[in-house]
Amino acid sequence: MQVGKSEELREWTRKVIEKMPNLTKPQAVVLAMWTGRTSLDITSCFSPLLCWILSH
Repeated sequence: MQVGKSEELREWTRKVIEKMPNLTKPQAVVLAMWTGRTSLDITSCFSPLLCWILSH
């Protein structure tokens, strides 16, 4: 991972921790790492994610 990307991930991890204080630090770090990908087209994920959320 490049230095710039590493700093971006640290900043994003801090934001995830701030906005989701109920998560443990390891959970927040993994979530930040997973959501830190910029090559994912989120429009293709929205409908399945919404269905999943509404099913609970």
